[in-house]
Amino acid sequence: MRRLKRFALVIGGFLILLTVAFIVSPWPSVLVIRAVFDADSKGRNVALAHLAKPDIVELLNEPYGREERETLNVFYQGQPSVSPQVKPTVIWIHGGAFIAGQKEDLTGYLKILAGEGFTTIAVGYDTGPSHQYPTPVEQMQLALAHISENAERFGVDRNRIFLAGDSAGAQLAAQSALIISNTEYALTTAIKPLIAANQVKGILLWCGVYDPRLGDGTGVIGYFVRTVMMSYFGERYPAADDQKLAQFAVINHDLSQFPPVFISVGNDDPLEAQSRALAEKLELQNVQLDTLFFDEAHQPALGHEYQFNFESSDGKIAFDRMLAFLRAHSS
Repeated sequence: MRRLKRFALVIGGFLILLTVAFIVSPWPSVLVIRAVFDADSKGRNVALAHLAKPDIVELLNEPYGREERETLNVFYQGQPSVSPQVKPTVIWIHGGAFIAGQKEDLTGYLKILAGEGFTTIAVGYDTGPSHQYPTPVEQMQLALAHISENAERFGVDRNRIFLAGDSAGAQLAAQSALIISNTEYALTTAIKPLIAANQVKGILLWCGVYDPRLGDGTGVIGYFVRTVMMSYFGERYPAADDQKLAQFAVINHDLSQFPPVFISVGNDDPLEAQSRALAEKLELQNVQLDTLFFDEAHQPALGHEYQFNFESSDGKIAFDRMLAFLRAHSS
């Protein structure tokens, strides 16, 4: 009993120190969150490795800019010594709450997708707190321009590009598409689109956040959100009229020029309401839309990033639905 009490006191003290440290800096919380994300992504890649076809070519750490994280990982089916055939291309932006994650998190999944007749590309970008908004958004345009300019070398059909992302990456994919498709919005961000709107044939959005004001501000989720806000925007509680937050919240802008969109989220994901609200907005604006949502009572309950779990029948269903969407809009 004494040992249990001591353990409880140590944990309680650690949480108090973490809370006090957060008032000064988000870094203590960020490091804990990064450790959790890294462990999860490593396990995911191990679980998916055996599902990839053996003849997937990898072009790793291809630079698209000068910064350390401004690199790409490219995957396609073929032979290393033979120039790749250009194919419809999925450019995927990794998640990580804008403070964690890396392009390598997607390796297993994108190698499987490459085996289905696509070129797949994972985009690296800088995260908070060391790099804040709008740095990742600007980096996405640099990456898209570089991919388009090097299309033949990467096996990319520059006129059949799909933007994809999970979690924070879904927000970045949606915001990148908005910059490309909505000239007025691009002007408000002062970020110039670096590929043409007609090059993007579709958008894949998984488990994303599209307006942080729609979320729960209490408990553990609220603490997590405040850590992200402080890290990415430099403020724990941005004002309702904050310009950066207004740009971030893609759901509140004109999305009518979007190409076809696929949206999915689990029924036990804290961000489920965000995806459903975005789907409603897209339907109102007559955007061609495909969704994969689940009833509240669906079992097993599907949490955040459920689509990466191929041991689940729902993960496989999600992959097949994504493939159907890609094939329908790349022909």
